[in-house]
Amino acid sequence: WKGADSTIFVAEALRRLQDKGGRVLHADITILAEEPKIGPHRDKMAARIAGILGLDPSRIGLKATTMEGLGAIGRREGIAAHVLVTVTIPPNHEIILS
Repeated sequence: WKGADSTIFVAEALRRLQDKGGRVLHADITILAEEPKIGPHRDKMAARIAGILGLDPSRIGLKATTMEGLGAIGRREGIAAHVLVTVTIPPNHEIILS
């Protein structure tokens, strides 16, 4: 999967959720990176994520922080993201996305 567009993974997880009658309500994303700076791109990134998830951009929380020079991210060797997605699932449905 090296070099694959990451949106295909999000789209597949969303498809599986929707197949069970579920839907995404909100996404909160924190990007950990020394660079590039996210601020100038934040609104465009949030709009793109909202489009993929079928949400209004106001339902996307997107922020960034640095590692203050610590670890691989601090040495600019990588970027990480923490993502929390709130979903709703109809009663009596079990959802396993893995």
